[in-house]
Amino acid sequence: MFAADQSGASGATGGRESLSEWIMTERLEGARRTLAAPTRSTTIGTIARRWGFTDSTHFSRRFRGAYGLSPREWRHLNTG
Repeated sequence: MFAADQSGASGATGGRESLSEWIMTERLEGARRTLAAPTRSTTIGTIARRWGFTDSTHFSRRFRGAYGLSPREWRHLNTG
């Protein structure tokens, strides 16, 4: 579900992912890990902002595109 594998190779272009793609992947992965943390007192919007997403709608769309679930769905499934 990642834009590129861990080595940075992109199957579609045969090259490496761009710096902006790598940064987005890192930000989304950090937010995903934070959402799965057992502490639920931090809002999804706060987590998104901590990872550099100033627009919660943009964050939700990018998150769903990367992981197939909304941030809320991800949190619910991973924190019980």
